[in-house]
Amino acid sequence: LEGVHHVHYFFDADRFLFWTRARVPSRPIARGRVATRRRLAAPMSAANEVTWEDQQRICAFSRMNARAHEINSEIKHKEKQIDDLDEASTELVVNDEDDACVLMGECFVKMDNERAEAKVEAMLTRERAALEALRGERKVLREGMEELKKVRLARRTARAFDD
Repeated sequence: LEGVHHVHYFFDADRFLFWTRARVPSRPIARGRVATRRRLAAPMSAANEVTWEDQQRICAFSRMNARAHEINSEIKHKEKQIDDLDEASTELVVNDEDDACVLMGECFVKMDNERAEAKVEAMLTRERAALEALRGERKVLREGMEELKKVRLARRTARAFDD
């Protein structure tokens, strides 16, 4: 497929379809693909076999890694929310008016300044607690991933000595 950059294969119940997209002219087709396919098609030696337990550890690591990425994005979002609530709290302190509008859900609610300050402080406390819970979960995931990495390295080292 000399003039094609991407080839996508779709499998249906009865037929095999493929769809191509034109190659970007500035990007040549990689020559290493054929060698990679040959290497992957070669039979595996007994030292390179993946056991069921190894596969379970790989899957567990993958799940932990995906969750860690989700938690990182949630932590960034929570930190931004906390910064916004800190700023709102500061604005309420310097507010000269008796009333303030507080965003609750999808609407603004008008309330007196003291009540608004208490509400924002409660929201801030809740968000900080949620942030700490996420950081704790991230720490547990990292420890679990490190443990799986240690097991993998130990098994690889043991296999190297067996050969």
